[in-house]
Amino acid sequence: MMDDTHRYLFVGAGGMGMAPLACWMSRAGYSVSGYDAHLQECVRRWLDEAGVTLEDFIFSEQVSTFNTVVYSSAVPQSHPILVGAREAGLRLLRRGEMLAEIAQNKRLIAVVGSHGKTTTSGMIAHGLRHCQLEASYILGGLFSDKSTPPAHFCESDWLVAEVDESDGTIDHFAPEVTLVLNVDWDHADHYGDAAKLDAAFSGLLKRTKQKLLLPDSFHLQPTGTATIQTFDGAAKRLGLDAAPSGRFNQVNGDAAAAVISFFDQPLKSDTLSTFPGMARRQSILYQDAQLKVVEDYAHHPTEIDALIECLRTNEPDKQLVVVFQPHRYSRTRQFKSEFAHSLQAADAVYLLPVYAAHESELAGGKTADLANAFTDQAPIELVMSLGGMRQLQEAIKDSPTQLAFVGAGDIEEFAGAFASWIRASASVGQVASPGSARCP
Repeated sequence: MMDDTHRYLFVGAGGMGMAPLACWMSRAGYSVSGYDAHLQECVRRWLDEAGVTLEDFIFSEQVSTFNTVVYSSAVPQSHPILVGAREAGLRLLRRGEMLAEIAQNKRLIAVVGSHGKTTTSGMIAHGLRHCQLEASYILGGLFSDKSTPPAHFCESDWLVAEVDESDGTIDHFAPEVTLVLNVDWDHADHYGDAAKLDAAFSGLLKRTKQKLLLPDSFHLQPTGTATIQTFDGAAKRLGLDAAPSGRFNQVNGDAAAAVISFFDQPLKSDTLSTFPGMARRQSILYQDAQLKVVEDYAHHPTEIDALIECLRTNEPDKQLVVVFQPHRYSRTRQFKSEFAHSLQAADAVYLLPVYAAHESELAGGKTADLANAFTDQAPIELVMSLGGMRQLQEAIKDSPTQLAFVGAGDIEEFAGAFASWIRASASVGQVASPGSARCP
């Protein structure tokens, strides 16, 4: 039975993985407080509605009033709250460890993979709601429609959750059902080579109790006792209309359909076609006859390949200009040649400074190193500033353009400011001051 006197403090509560988990726990009756020095209003709204107590500041003497501190892996160990919590002898859990603890008492459907976890989890959550199926869910992002919550608590034994492999917390899970979308080497800061990442996924497959849902072409050979089912073609087989366009979305749609059908209830034909999409996944920030501005979370070469393919298909008559923000020095160093090859499929490329995500600078992992890996057209290094926005506006003024801001760091703020500036410029016929960043 839950102890409602046990107090949880979420540090980095505004993170896309942290906020839905905090919301779910609060709805489930846990005493949850949250702190984030850079909380976006769109996330604050969901936390407020779920009853999470938001702290504007946490003094060191306040830390001991909590029992457990849950923190994002993006929060450095030197953070004063984490230091204070350790000194006070409190229990500290990473986001994945907290989720795994909750999942021990649930029949967990884990959505895992190197790419597409958030979109596929969102499709499943949308499908559950659309078809009135009883199951809880915890996502790793926000919906684009601003009306569908990123977490849902109900009394069902079933919980659908996005399980992240990036920090090794995947090792703590033993799901009832595991959906694997793909396995592609990433997170070089945690996994020194592809074999170590494969081992983390293989361990999860072995611990899965009932069923594995896998793609047709899958390079890992599962061991363990779970039955194996492939999900390719599931949407058509179940009579569902196609998911929104895009190569990855068709795969994600099949995967989501396979999970939703697991509940053995009739599904509506528009279950996937009515999916509103997830924030920062090909989100349209501005559009007129001449210019379309989109942003996307892609931060791995495989994701960028799929994104550029989709953007080209959607707007074949417009030049494609990509503004890319590398995410982490370790990833940039590891994949700079692959990034360069993928990005060169655009007509023009602008590179922002690396988003460090609390990493220290690494030799070979800076933006200049990525720029040097280009073999065709040279990219242009850009600064997140008013001058940078003017430089972009000048570059796109003479041709019909699709401008894509791509990356997993704080590029969304730059993209939002640019879109607001262009919108203001269009309305008054002159260059306006940059507006505040759009919130999904």
